[in-house]
Amino acid sequence: MSSRSFAVAYACNRADQMSKEEFQLRIGFAEEHVISLHQTELERVHIGNARSGFVVWYPTQTGSSWPAAVEGRDEGAAWVHIPAAAKRPADGVDPIRLARQITRGTLDRIELGAPAATFYWSLAEGLSVSNDRLGMVRLYQFDFPGFGIVWSTRGGLAHIFAGQEPNVEQSTWSEIATFGWNMSGRAHLGNGQQLPASTTVHTDNCGRISVTSDIDEWIASTAVGQVPPDEVAAAGMVDAVAVAGWWKNRPMADLSGGKDSRVTAAAAIKAGVVDAVKTVNTDTGEVETARRLLSLIPHPIDHRIIEPKPPVAPVGGVLARYLSSQRAWEGAYNAISAHRGAQFRGFLPVTSPSINGLGGEAIQGRTTATAASRERLISQDAAAGQEWLKRLVRTNMGPLEEAQAEPARMAIDVFAERARSLGFTTAFQIIDFFYHFSKMPFWSQPQANSGTLLPFYSPQLLPRTMRSLTNPSQEYGSTHRKLLAQILPGWANVPFYKGSAKTRSIPWMWNNADWGDLRDTVCDGVPTLSSFSVSKVQSLIREAGSGDGRAKHEISFARVMWELSFREFAQEVKVAARRTAAAVDQIRTGTNNHRIIGSSSDSPHYERESLVRCARESNRF
Repeated sequence: MSSRSFAVAYACNRADQMSKEEFQLRIGFAEEHVISLHQTELERVHIGNARSGFVVWYPTQTGSSWPAAVEGRDEGAAWVHIPAAAKRPADGVDPIRLARQITRGTLDRIELGAPAATFYWSLAEGLSVSNDRLGMVRLYQFDFPGFGIVWSTRGGLAHIFAGQEPNVEQSTWSEIATFGWNMSGRAHLGNGQQLPASTTVHTDNCGRISVTSDIDEWIASTAVGQVPPDEVAAAGMVDAVAVAGWWKNRPMADLSGGKDSRVTAAAAIKAGVVDAVKTVNTDTGEVETARRLLSLIPHPIDHRIIEPKPPVAPVGGVLARYLSSQRAWEGAYNAISAHRGAQFRGFLPVTSPSINGLGGEAIQGRTTATAASRERLISQDAAAGQEWLKRLVRTNMGPLEEAQAEPARMAIDVFAERARSLGFTTAFQIIDFFYHFSKMPFWSQPQANSGTLLPFYSPQLLPRTMRSLTNPSQEYGSTHRKLLAQILPGWANVPFYKGSAKTRSIPWMWNNADWGDLRDTVCDGVPTLSSFSVSKVQSLIREAGSGDGRAKHEISFARVMWELSFREFAQEVKVAARRTAAAVDQIRTGTNNHRIIGSSSDSPHYERESLVRCARESNRF
């Protein structure tokens, strides 16, 4: 999923600076786009001047009291996600001072946890942008000729603000067709890139750009160094969950029989931020394990058992549903379930945080591989790990020809070579390096929601992600049991529950009433895509129609539909960006007739004031 945060930072490095009128035009068109994606009133904050700055939109009725953007005297800051360093409201952390420390490097960015990013602007120094240690936050950088650099949580917003029509990079979508995500971290829209891990970009008042990153040094030193002991790591998880105190409504923790949710639920209970936990009743063993765990707690915690809902029949045309999803996700999460999802009507305010167990595998090591593969790979070298990853490419070749999977193979080679350059020489080190720096930042979707807390990526546990490259857990769940022993000791002794294979309760695509619509859309659209083999996709459709469909068929059709609908969405962004460019050109060439092409009003900035309240607007132009 693309980020639910709406922020754009800019560094205009062209010879002539933006006039205030030009800037307001850019913001106006960007704002029209932002409004179209919300079902709630918004506020806008702009801090900066004609050369650099940032603009943030957020719901007026936000559920969090940590500021999305805040202005001081001749300086200001914006935050994408609430960082772990925010602590509890009672700790009185200053968001501007924290942003200043992170962007200047006087405070280690590990204190942010993950995901998190900050923009810091000052009249004296210009703009700085910093992200978290692992680059988990969804923040993209675009270099727009004739304008400068734009950073944004959303690619569509960046292009509309800059007035640059985006292209769709084929190699990116070939990676998605093969693996399901943009393996190299390139933006789904245009020629941008998700900001690499541990990066700070600074632009001065003359528009000059400098980039710093200490990620290689951090990886190398942490992989062989000491990590915080179990008691410190456990306390760090509790502190990271305590950030939920910034929210008006309390979260509800998931509690199943597995290891990840058990540790995160324990941390939430210990932090005192939850009154209830929930268990989805898909397996009676899960429910009974959760009940046993809660019986070991001296104070009552409400246990809500959620009954699975029967699948809802899809409504509306297939392509329309997918296209509406793209407006929310912008290509960044290839959900197989999108074909039966409801049409996206716009974002609502996030009123409470959610606690997610992402990262439980990352601190443990030896990720991704099955138990059988794990035994074979343990004693093998880097080449074996690289080949194992390429075997996954072959597994996903159903709708592709050999040449169409080449970008995915090349991406694996790049990650493998970088891992070797840092001294990693075993099979699992290559596989885990790919997991940490491709799958986690570029595929995982929890970090897209600013209300999602990831306790396993707390500052005290982040070093274990790299330490696991050289010192992985030798026993399944041993790291989790050690953390539980420090948080809720009684829970450490209850065996983790592994459910049996569940019977599929959701109909396959080809068992839905709208299969004909989906089938025809795929058949008609796949010849327009360079990512897929027409003949192989047609063969998969015939197999599914004759009753031989399996998961690989559904995944293949979902990926075709995902790219088809994304390219439709990209055309919408092109039209909006073209409007920005035309209006800006009128101003810069002196031909402005005070009408904005494609708009029914003289200025979308003022047309939308009833829906977007300008909380703070820079007067430094």
